[in-house]
Amino acid sequence: MKTGYLIVVAILVALLLASPFYFQLGNNQVKPIRGSKTYWMAMAENAWEYYQPGKGVNPQTGLHGAGLSYPYFTSWDLGTYIQALIDARELGLLQKDGPWGFDDRVQKILTFLNTRNLTVDGLPYLTYDSRTGQPHGDAPTFSIDEGKLYMALHNLKLLRPDLSQDIDYIVKVRNNNTALLPDPQSWLSATDFYCYYVASAFKAFGFEGWDNVPSSIINAIVSQPNVTAYGVELPTAHICNEPLLLTFFEVKPRDSKFMWLLSQANLAQEARYNATGRYTAFSEGNTGLGDPTYVYEFIVDYDGSTFITKPSITPIAYLKVAVGFDAIFDTPYTNALVDHILNALPAPSNGYQEGIDENGRLVNVIIDRTNGLIMSAARYAIDNNSLSTPLLQKNDLSTFPQVLFQNALTSNTTIVIGDSNPRGPVGAAQTIDAVGAMMIMERLARQAPNNTLRSALDSWLIKFDSSAGNVTFLDSTANMIVVGSPEVNALSYYYNSLRNKFAEPLVPILFVINSTGGFNYLYVPSSGSIYTTESDAQGNLVADYGAIMIFQDQFQHYIVMVYGLGANGTLGACQVLRDYDLWSLHGSAIIVKTYADGLVNSPSNSSIVEVVP
Repeated sequence: MKTGYLIVVAILVALLLASPFYFQLGNNQVKPIRGSKTYWMAMAENAWEYYQPGKGVNPQTGLHGAGLSYPYFTSWDLGTYIQALIDARELGLLQKDGPWGFDDRVQKILTFLNTRNLTVDGLPYLTYDSRTGQPHGDAPTFSIDEGKLYMALHNLKLLRPDLSQDIDYIVKVRNNNTALLPDPQSWLSATDFYCYYVASAFKAFGFEGWDNVPSSIINAIVSQPNVTAYGVELPTAHICNEPLLLTFFEVKPRDSKFMWLLSQANLAQEARYNATGRYTAFSEGNTGLGDPTYVYEFIVDYDGSTFITKPSITPIAYLKVAVGFDAIFDTPYTNALVDHILNALPAPSNGYQEGIDENGRLVNVIIDRTNGLIMSAARYAIDNNSLSTPLLQKNDLSTFPQVLFQNALTSNTTIVIGDSNPRGPVGAAQTIDAVGAMMIMERLARQAPNNTLRSALDSWLIKFDSSAGNVTFLDSTANMIVVGSPEVNALSYYYNSLRNKFAEPLVPILFVINSTGGFNYLYVPSSGSIYTTESDAQGNLVADYGAIMIFQDQFQHYIVMVYGLGANGTLGACQVLRDYDLWSLHGSAIIVKTYADGLVNSPSNSSIVEVVP
């Protein structure tokens, strides 16, 4: 009987591990497969454990402590708890009614906010005791902390409009905002993402003078001189991942400048890992040390320094940041980063611990901010990442080249270069395009299914009539990798010229031909970035730029375009695409910078300088 029982158990375990919904993680726990709804729900459920009564939440008052063994909280912390309640409700982890339901918890918080003791100036205190609701110390709060609370209360209004009157009274009547809020004019040139985040909250509540402050701050940030962090360009500003991610998940801006900065921050962390081998997920957070107990990790600081900690300690890779970027970008690096941290941490029973430092020391503190941010990330991933859609249907470079060979419509892929003769609106192609195409074909030939990879000239596939935009496709049955710029490849020219009914381009990167005789340039509409070739004082080429992008055309085939401003840019971009597995490609498009050694078409090295989300 014992032997038979063991056989049955072995079979059940084998079936479980073979399931498409689970994989085996390093700590010998069966976990949901990465990227699935089950995976993200498990992350949210584990983080939600922190906010259970008797754990992070006081069972008598309904108020929470900022840490599992720390019963005090600030307005920032209370905003974290409110947002966690919103996320839990939307994820289905928290019922609406009943004891400790959503309505019950929210009412306890609103009652506290309506009755909490204020300073003689009408300001909330900096810290309160969750066990009593009384102030802890005499210091008043400040605009950044209260702004975080206001942002969460605004989101609560959006979910529960019936609470708007109560929330507006708390925010606009009870608090002395004249003393609390700074002069909005003083923030117009701020270069701090904390200011951008809370200014968005002040704008949301309609405070006078704040309507244009967030956009002014983001413009001020991106207008600063750039610094290079491991080859990735970022503005000289106060750039910390915590307010970046909170802004993305809670404010939900899709401003192209903000999205560019978020993408560059993620790219810089990956570049640091590639250069040093140290998993990087910078943030503010607890250290788990006696001194200092808290640290701020900046990707860039005001003085242009990059990847610094204040105070100076061994950098910590914070789980909340890793999970946040993984939910948004879902790249091989963010996947590996999350796994690196989770494999080091114990299984969560009271919420997730902070992370692990670069010497392998576990930061075993459990706090509200980590678990709140993980819940927001999980909710975003489930709501916005089309998890029910197979990965290979995403227009994302992370799917290259598998998407070309597994498309349901066709598995044929044609690599297209320009003809050597001028035709229609384009000139004769250069030999370098053929060299770049050969690089890509040689690599893909080892992976493509039999008889699915072909080559062609652009003139074989399309016909241009008298009008440059009047195109007849002679063959529209395949996915295509189009090599060569819109100056020399008719297909590149065609796709580069497409516009929708609002006259907006349909490709993520535009090749712009300078009609005044100046240099051509690459233009990224989503970020406003412009890239031109770079030369030294003697006119020698120093650097060229190239583009790689993926999208679907009107026939629902996948189109990958790869080209440069000049020969160096084309060859460098082709080399990056050939070595796609070494670059962790992601996004709808990337800009590749290729440095020259003085000999045209002889790139010495390349770097990715922008990812288009």
